[in-house]
Amino acid sequence: MTSSTEAQGASPLVEGSTDELLPEVHWHPDEVDVFQYSAIMWNSHRIHYDLPYTTQVAGQPRLVVPGPLQGTYLEQLASGWIGDRGHVTEFSYRNRASAYIGDEIIAGGRVLSDRSTDSELVVELWAKLGNGTMTVAGEAIVQIDGDASNRKEK
Repeated sequence: MTSSTEAQGASPLVEGSTDELLPEVHWHPDEVDVFQYSAIMWNSHRIHYDLPYTTQVAGQPRLVVPGPLQGTYLEQLASGWIGDRGHVTEFSYRNRASAYIGDEIIAGGRVLSDRSTDSELVVELWAKLGNGTMTVAGEAIVQIDGDASNRKEK
């Protein structure tokens, strides 16, 4: 599995960070990634590893990237963005469209609101294909640890 981050380094966490964009991460899952993830999740659906079945019986154009794998990309994006400044306390996602082996999946997000009274941020997350089609939509609640909410990252 290959990934690349568009913007390097941690994003500043300061009061008023609403609408701040998280650095995008680009994923290019291949057959091995999908097979291994499916095995870990005990997901034996053939659309993830059997191309003839996927195209001839299931009617899909290529092997399907599991929705939960894309959800994992979103959780990794949120956790990587907050880093040692905090942690994800809640996470949810919903599959919107299929992604296939060979597709570029771009994980991104933005801060929706700053709950400064309890040091929490609400973060909207998404996974999109290179053509802009949203495949997964999600949300994370991020708890800012210690005094991270009152300082900029150096």
